[in-house]
Amino acid sequence: MSGTAKNAPCPCGSGVKYKKCCLPKEQAAAKVDASQVRSGAESSGTSRLPTDFGRGGIPRQGGFGQALGEYIQPLIDRFGDSPDMVKKSVSLGMLFWNLSLCEDDATRTQSVTAMMDELHMDSPRIRAEFQDLAKLMLLRHHTMFPGLHRDATRARGQGISIS
Repeated sequence: MSGTAKNAPCPCGSGVKYKKCCLPKEQAAAKVDASQVRSGAESSGTSRLPTDFGRGGIPRQGGFGQALGEYIQPLIDRFGDSPDMVKKSVSLGMLFWNLSLCEDDATRTQSVTAMMDELHMDSPRIRAEFQDLAKLMLLRHHTMFPGLHRDATRARGQGISIS
């Protein structure tokens, strides 16, 4: 919602008080958004991407929890929604979130390699699948949260590397 006082002129320029003009529309839109979040209803089957960023690049609408949930949803879809798999998906999602914020490709690559070693991912096929998943989640983060990234080219998937 706008930071405009109710009795101030509406920022849209109509000349009418904000409370009689755009405030009811904003309140109605907020109610619709809240009911969709509560029910989980999404008509298109794709997640609504937050576009209004506050301090630190965190989406204002729905807050950090909703943003994280939307970010990790593909992991839950892929690995299942049992409580144990959701916990693992959240942990993996947080790992990818943190890797996405790392601007140094060498550090990111070292972190992924160390994690694969720690998890005893010895099979070249499993290592390759994990690296592909990491790349997809990094690209997803840059696309969903461009406000958290300095380099605009990364939002288009360029420059993200994990060897």
